[in-house]
Amino acid sequence: MIDYIMLPQYHFVYGLVVSLVLYFGFDVGALGCLIFLVATVGIDVDHYLYYVYRKRDWSLGNAIRWFMNQKKKLDKMDRKTRGEYYSGWYFLHGFESILVFGLFGFFWNGFWFLVFGFWFHLMLDWIDQASIMDRFDRLSSVYDFFKYERLKNVERP
Repeated sequence: MIDYIMLPQYHFVYGLVVSLVLYFGFDVGALGCLIFLVATVGIDVDHYLYYVYRKRDWSLGNAIRWFMNQKKKLDKMDRKTRGEYYSGWYFLHGFESILVFGLFGFFWNGFWFLVFGFWFHLMLDWIDQASIMDRFDRLSSVYDFFKYERLKNVERP
């Protein structure tokens, strides 16, 4: 499911499996695998920052509860209706962040593992999104920012 449904623990499990394959199957070093794994889940820091911005509250527990309530609202909607809503704008969820960190990869190879972790996370989101919505998000965070102005926020249906 997409990010508001694809919970961090699932990203972690899938990321851990790929990290182990990289480590044992492709002789990628432990640091590269760790960076990949952290990036696979760490990209979701933009969800927390969105919550802090919207609610002016730094509580991680409150943020988790808030997103779970959004998930419950969206789960109650049919596929077509769900496509009329958005749950938030997440600036790291697009090719722009991959491009920026990819440029840093020319200065330190570790950034390539971060890029691959972000890309892997987005691929999981896209696969889940295709199964539950009639809309495609998170290819470009800039495009999504403007597109979301035309949609309803799940917090204010």
